[in-house]
Amino acid sequence: MLPDMSFDELEAVKFAGSRVTYARPTSIHHWQLRDLISPADNEYEFYCVHDQRIYKYNAKTRESSVVSSLDFSANSMTCSLGYIAAGGTHGELEVRELSSNTVRFKGAVGTTVNNALHIAAHSNGEVRLFVCCNDNSIKVFRLPDMQNVTTVRCPCPINYTALSPDSSTLVAVGDCHPTYLYHTTPTGYRLFTSFTAAEDVGMCCAWNTHGSLFASCHQDGAVTVWDHRSGATVTHIHLPTAARCVKFSCAPLDLLAVSEHESTVTLLDARAWNSKQVLQLLDSSNTAGLAGSRRGGPSKDVSGVAFTSSGQRLWVGMEDCCLSYDIDTVRRRTFSVANIL
Repeated sequence: MLPDMSFDELEAVKFAGSRVTYARPTSIHHWQLRDLISPADNEYEFYCVHDQRIYKYNAKTRESSVVSSLDFSANSMTCSLGYIAAGGTHGELEVRELSSNTVRFKGAVGTTVNNALHIAAHSNGEVRLFVCCNDNSIKVFRLPDMQNVTTVRCPCPINYTALSPDSSTLVAVGDCHPTYLYHTTPTGYRLFTSFTAAEDVGMCCAWNTHGSLFASCHQDGAVTVWDHRSGATVTHIHLPTAARCVKFSCAPLDLLAVSEHESTVTLLDARAWNSKQVLQLLDSSNTAGLAGSRRGGPSKDVSGVAFTSSGQRLWVGMEDCCLSYDIDTVRRRTFSVANIL
């Protein structure tokens, strides 16, 4: 376990290469909820929210196609395992099966904000949709028939949840300080422990590929990674501004991306946890070479961040455009830490 480190103490390195900008605007419909870009099942397409539509964007052709025209403004969206889902501020939910372009559900699952959506495979072979609601619950549905599996009652409104790769454990954060862990049971999910490492609300959480680590990020800038088996803190840092979204890349690239409220995404080395690259999204040089913690000047809101399935590329959503960064996979696969800047 590493001791707590200040953000500025982390070594400045280079994980990502040049940046490409795409004229694909995105929309943010809730000032806190910023997980509105999802990777497709290839290296060159992603899904995003703009106004009342979900788009698929092709980075090769630089063309957008409408996936769904919604009856609401989506503040949550996810795509995984052949399904795409979007949620609204008054319980609205639409679920679409991509292979057949069939709407599997269109309606409401409550009356409060659907803060986040998560699609994952259960150990029994089911594909499940987790709907994080502002009514202190996580509603769990089986896909494609949308049968309600269970409703998890939580201590506070839940802003994000993620199921471990082996489906044994559910991690959740919300409008309270702790990060919660739930055991998967034959009938649902049972709260068994919590960890507190922040002084503001939790915004997002994620698992690494092997399910050995989970991370959460909070509005006070706290980012914490825990060991799943021991519960020990692996690393804990504070970003200078609110952390909104956190995502692991696949192994063996082993990076953790954290988006801030505006203009900045930080990449952390998920092996040694002692180095970082700060991506200044408005850097006019169009490179990812600035790895320090420089901030200031113009700013733009970040709508989400996501790695491609291979981890070779990072997508970043902003209000007026989307960006991609190529990850230096050769150095990461050979277990060289990175280029020191």
